Amino acid sequence: MKLSASPPSKAVRDDSFASSFHTHRRHVAVAWVRVSFIAMLLMAIAGIAPIRSRLPILSLRVRIALGIGIVFLMISKLAAAGSILVIGLALLAGIAASFFRPHPAAAADAPLSSGGPVW
Repeated sequence: MKLSASPPSKAVRDDSFASSFHTHRRHVAVAWVRVSFIAMLLMAIAGIAPIRSRLPILSLRVRIALGIGIVFLMISKLAAAGSILVIGLALLAGIAASFFRPHPAAAADAPLSSGGPVW
């Protein structure tokens, strides 16, 4: 019995543009995930820091900012440079937010809410 070899069909043909596009998409998909894992490690380190120091407000706000940055990366799925930039900005925003605290006198002058139970 003689088997005939058929020419490759168009579906099996290797298209260099499509191949490079899918390879690029695969690396982009991996980049934001890796940066997110690094950000989660930073969150864990920031959670351990207040145990040994007096920086609980810094720790909390940095962890919240990193969490928001991770959620943004989940939605946007940026490449490596964009992912690192987003997490860096989130880290800076968390640190900056820890320095802005309401003044105690302003909190004392604030009116109590009316019409609800005071807990």
